[in-house]
Amino acid sequence: VDEKTFHPGSGGDAVRERLGLTERPVVVCVSRLVRRKGQDTLVRALPRVLEEVPDAVLLIVGAVGAAADLEKLAAETGVADSVRFTGPVPGEDLHAHSGAGDVFAMPCRTRMGG
Repeated sequence: VDEKTFHPGSGGDAVRERLGLTERPVVVCVSRLVRRKGQDTLVRALPRVLEEVPDAVLLIVGAVGAAADLEKLAAETGVADSVRFTGPVPGEDLHAHSGAGDVFAMPCRTRMGG
């Protein structure tokens, strides 16, 4: 991790404000949206998180084909109102989006170089 790029105060507050999340606890996942990255496990776990932290939100940052499947899963799980999808984000803005979370989650199923 490049500590000069990824650190507290790296622009996360501006992202939270833009997304209307300034007062909510945020779990953020920044990654390509592909099955092996495991974002579905975060969506499936969110109902349990919301039992303890009712105003929590899951911020999923990234793009590729699985976004529609994740949106459908969020709806089926009853947590669609607590999940935000940013879509693609330019590389130079990833640090700010990572910094928008109170917790960073990366539930990757495998490690295959990206």
